[in-house]
Amino acid sequence: MERKSLCFRSFLKISSIFLAEIENNNIENLDEFQKRRTTLIQIIQKIDNEILANETSTRKNALITVERQTLHQEIQSSIQAILNTDLKITQHLERIKTQTLNKITQISNSRKTIGAYRSPLEQLENQENKQNSGTKA
Repeated sequence: MERKSLCFRSFLKISSIFLAEIENNNIENLDEFQKRRTTLIQIIQKIDNEILANETSTRKNALITVERQTLHQEIQSSIQAILNTDLKITQHLERIKTQTLNKITQISNSRKTIGAYRSPLEQLENQENKQNSGTKA
């Protein structure tokens, strides 16, 4: 259980570090963040399997059960903190995504506007070229 608690504390630490980065619009480490989280989740699953395998023998010892309950509460607290941090990270990612989509829309609209100004000018130039070609012939 102590290893599991340590994993959750590590999980929260990397989530908090990434949250600080994303609050500054820095998403460069998103892939690394996801890989580290996936690795920790896999480790936690292995620890859970070990705990289940040893569960029957630890039930016999009341002192171990009290320690397990304390660690279980610590783990639950870590999980809640991780969920809160993940919510903040998700909100920041959504904000960055929305900003990016807005910029893309603005660029697209600007290009359309510029294209609209170019089209009449190009038409006039084409007409002038045709007229100049017609007068030379």
